[in-house]
Amino acid sequence: MASPSKKRKVPIKSNIPLRVLDAPSLTNDFYTNVVSWSRQSNRIAVGLASEVYLWREDEVACLLDLPEGRSVSCVSFSDGEYIIVGTKEGNVYLFSQLRSTMLDHYFNQSNGVCCIEWFPNKPNTFLAGDDNGLVLCIEILPPGKLNLITKFKCHQQQVCGIAICCDGNQAAIGGNDNCCAIWDMKTVTQPKLLFQLPHQAAVKAVAYCPWSKSLLATGGGSKDRTIRFWHSNSGTLLNTIEARGQVTSLNWSNRKKQITLTFGFGDTKKSKLIIVYSYPQMEELIQVDAAPNLRILSSALSPDCSTLCVASNDETVRFYQFWNPDDSVIMESPEGGVFGSDLIDLSEGMTERGDSIR
Repeated sequence: MASPSKKRKVPIKSNIPLRVLDAPSLTNDFYTNVVSWSRQSNRIAVGLASEVYLWREDEVACLLDLPEGRSVSCVSFSDGEYIIVGTKEGNVYLFSQLRSTMLDHYFNQSNGVCCIEWFPNKPNTFLAGDDNGLVLCIEILPPGKLNLITKFKCHQQQVCGIAICCDGNQAAIGGNDNCCAIWDMKTVTQPKLLFQLPHQAAVKAVAYCPWSKSLLATGGGSKDRTIRFWHSNSGTLLNTIEARGQVTSLNWSNRKKQITLTFGFGDTKKSKLIIVYSYPQMEELIQVDAAPNLRILSSALSPDCSTLCVASNDETVRFYQFWNPDDSVIMESPEGGVFGSDLIDLSEGMTERGDSIR
């Protein structure tokens, strides 16, 4: 009898940052989302207290002209020329990143705006979550005017993170009431609640897989410390993995079957800033060690999806390249899965049909 095969050990790599930028006055707050990376200009937007800077390696950083006395809580580039800035006071500011000028302003009745996510199939429409559990759906009308389409109650407490599926038909919205809600967004004027996915702490980290659109990853806060993988079309839990700490963001690779986790408060002995896992095996491929008390608050992927930009509580912005931008992009799994069941494909990590048995 042949001896059982041993599980292949994957060598763990340890990465050092490509670059570290000073970010004085960067707010040390788990609920902020203060970095974004523009697909159009390749600029980084960083919110620092009451200011927002736009930075690119080959140019001098410029400052957006915000009204005084505002506390920046989130920034987000569209795929086009726009950038949105949200504040703790409830302001939503629309800027042109090309001219660095403000185009319009919306006031959310003193409910702070915590996170923003753009629809991939509606480039001038976005969702904004506030600290009272409301989600606002806003569109940008020519020549740059903010128009509220609808708002709906999603959570009993603060909205922490939003992800929108690649076809724009679904939104996963994490909250401080320890769950992630999946909403049908086919008709943006009439969102419909589909499922509530439980955790044991706030859910800030939410991410749809780019090569399997019904695969959703969610990460819990300090009292949860788990990553959960869901079949978003049915609300089925596929897998639960213990994490090394408070999960602050999740980012899928579009070139490798891998997912990156960033951590806030972690283990006191072997704390990690970032871990890159294989999927679905969840083997640790890359680890970035954390200095004592260092944690990541928010993150953004580069336009070519090769490099991760992270904002840390030591008032720095760091860049880590985990993937080769020259590698081929993984093609999306067919609708319904190659075996007629996307549930089977998701749980087994399948994307191709094998040879016939007969």
